[in-house]
Amino acid sequence: SFCTLLEGAIAAIMDRGRGDGPRFDDPRTSDFTVACEGREIAVHKSVLVQRSPFLRRFLEADPACTRINASNARYAAMVVVLRSLYSAAADEFGAHRFDPAVVTSTWEIAMHFQLADFAAVATTRLLELVDRECAFRVLKATLKHKASAHAKTLQQHLVAARLLPPVLHGAAEQAEWERAVTEHPWLQDALSSSQADQQRREAEVNASTPKAPVAAATKTSPAQRHDAAHTPVTAAGREERLEELRHSYTRYFANRQQQQHSNTPSGAGSVLGRLGLGTPGKGVEYDAVDIDDDDDDANAGDRAHATAELSASATKLRDGVNQAADDLAGITAALNTMRFGGAAGYPAD
Repeated sequence: SFCTLLEGAIAAIMDRGRGDGPRFDDPRTSDFTVACEGREIAVHKSVLVQRSPFLRRFLEADPACTRINASNARYAAMVVVLRSLYSAAADEFGAHRFDPAVVTSTWEIAMHFQLADFAAVATTRLLELVDRECAFRVLKATLKHKASAHAKTLQQHLVAARLLPPVLHGAAEQAEWERAVTEHPWLQDALSSSQADQQRREAEVNASTPKAPVAAATKTSPAQRHDAAHTPVTAAGREERLEELRHSYTRYFANRQQQQHSNTPSGAGSVLGRLGLGTPGKGVEYDAVDIDDDDDDANAGDRAHATAELSASATKLRDGVNQAADDLAGITAALNTMRFGGAAGYPAD
């Protein structure tokens, strides 16, 4: 990749500044090759023997060896580790500093090659990077070196940071995780502790979360219930009764007017006005009362209010009917007087 080429160019410039010493990944002068992920890295036995106790024992046991295959290592991670042997700097992660997969691989290589300084730096870096997404990769690496202090540090962090159980990708990782839990009792203890912590946190959240208002505290106005398609039966009954009265009085006065050849007495005008017979469509107006037949105690207050409104409306209706009856009686008496004896200003039939 471009980053790898750039790092190689920078390393070459630094190597040239060191004089005639061995240069990292220089095929012209190297006598040893490390291969991983199908790519090769040219190095020098003298540097490997000087810096890595493991490689020293390995090469001393087999001096004729000129190549090793690191099948489980990432190429980018191997470059970082081997370059650090040439520069005496154990923290040159470069562009891979924030890549958990590469940093984990460098940690494994450092542990395998017994590079104590680099392993310490990689451990610190992993403590900053590890999360539940990459926790299983880190866990598997530590289980290969479970006796190491660095591995124990990372394992303790996985437990303390509640990163277990980790995020598992696919059936293969699920099977590996189940096998690891079976083989390592401390993982079972960590899971039990994690579950207990989770239950405690959920209980704390539930205790601190304001409870939703209960249904009994919810008030709905008559207008809202009307919008919910509850038909106000009492209002319809009132309108029907008023319509009957209007038709009855209209027929009555129509018949009387056909018999009269003079103006309607003044008393009739007030009755017509009150009953709305003088203006089509206009009549006694009453506030519509919406009675909800829901017997829920939560709406007891609304029912009481609606009942009061209905009672008031019924009183108004009764008073109106009584007044109309009184007026009608007066009109009838006036008409009878005019018909049978006449009254001042009005001719008799």
